[in-house]
Amino acid sequence: MTPAAALEGDGGPWAEHAAQPRRQGSRLAPRRAWRRAVPGLVLLVSTLAVGAADDESEPPMRLQDCQRPSCVSSQASDPARRVAPLRVDGAMPAFQAALQRALEDMPRTRFVEQRPDYWHLECRSLVFRFVDDLEFLFDAEAGVVHVRSASRIGYSDFGVNRRRVERIRERLAASR
Repeated sequence: MTPAAALEGDGGPWAEHAAQPRRQGSRLAPRRAWRRAVPGLVLLVSTLAVGAADDESEPPMRLQDCQRPSCVSSQASDPARRVAPLRVDGAMPAFQAALQRALEDMPRTRFVEQRPDYWHLECRSLVFRFVDDLEFLFDAEAGVVHVRSASRIGYSDFGVNRRRVERIRERLAASR
């Protein structure tokens, strides 16, 4: 039998098998069952994803600790990576407004998340467009704002994140 004859269905070893109807007990039955289960699995996964997103909406009680030299934080466990928190003089809403003005004046900086007690911003470098994360955790009871500035990639940042925090501190002092 030639390959062309086999493709046309003119007999051959598979012609009899192809003509038979598929049985429920065949090897193909589980594939059909899988196709029926996929919509249910998609619904389950999407429900779990929505639940996880709700859990992430809680602001952190503590900023993430610094693991690399390219990070500084007022809550860092390593003294070499620690910076002082920003001190709030007066009411927290007035301080937040002054901080927001100082941040909006910084080039290549944009808000990612802004809640009453937590802000997350992204800062891009001028040349290579690297993204750094800048976070603020507002503690009205203690009268401080905890700050964290960290590079997403790389091991060292040559002091860029520490200078960024100190520049924000200077801008706030100048606006008072």
